[in-house]
Amino acid sequence: MTKKEAQDSRTSPIRVALERSDKFVERCLVALYARQTNTEQQTESTTDSNGIGFSGVDAKFGSSLAQQIMRNKYGKPEGERLTFKQVKYARRMALKYTAQLADHADDVQKAKAAKPIKVALYDEQRAEAEREQQATQQI
Repeated sequence: MTKKEAQDSRTSPIRVALERSDKFVERCLVALYARQTNTEQQTESTTDSNGIGFSGVDAKFGSSLAQQIMRNKYGKPEGERLTFKQVKYARRMALKYTAQLADHADDVQKAKAAKPIKVALYDEQRAEAEREQQATQQI
């Protein structure tokens, strides 16, 4: 498998979902916005050339749309928080970031996989503390 084929296999499901779902478009914009640095979010610009979040060309409009989605001023359900025209441009924008969105999805999966381990360790530590406390009470 070539590098391009490997990349296409990672991004193809994202492309399909972006084409089919306004809700997914909204979630992707929020994910890209979340990857911006705090300064970039506040200024709605790209200050760090780190390949993460919106590019300089998309920063202002993408940040504005993501903020609108998160504010949800009118209490609309996911997938209906942007106008038809906004979704059209947001979809086109998000399609430029499929590789970054695939990386984001991988990061989310890794975090989910690590969570049960952390919970199990916490449960084990808590059980040990309870056993020690019971032992102390019996003395």
